[in-house]
Amino acid sequence: MIEEQIIAKPIDLDDARRMLSLLSGNWHEVLTGVAVVRDSEIRSGIQSTRVKFAPMSEAEINFLAERGDPLDKAGAYAVQAQAALFIEGIEGDYWNVVGLPVSLVYRLVTGKVAEGLTQ
Repeated sequence: MIEEQIIAKPIDLDDARRMLSLLSGNWHEVLTGVAVVRDSEIRSGIQSTRVKFAPMSEAEINFLAERGDPLDKAGAYAVQAQAALFIEGIEGDYWNVVGLPVSLVYRLVTGKVAEGLTQ
């Protein structure tokens, strides 16, 4: 999420360029919801991680859009791939940005959920 906008997967390369331009030079928030069902009990939680992109030139944005396989990725980037060249900072769980907040899943499965984390 950036500027109160939820950013999903781009619909085409132009949309990917638009998203990457929006992320360029800015912090954004990656939110992942997880639910675990065990013996009819539902445990759920949301993991939040902040990510900062360096300012990117039009050529760099085009590079990520054309070579970063953006169409199947929320925000049009994969932190563990080409976009890593432009990540200036991460506050929180790296694995959440990759796509699965492993620590949250573990806490939900084991019942070791921090107060205030689940809904």
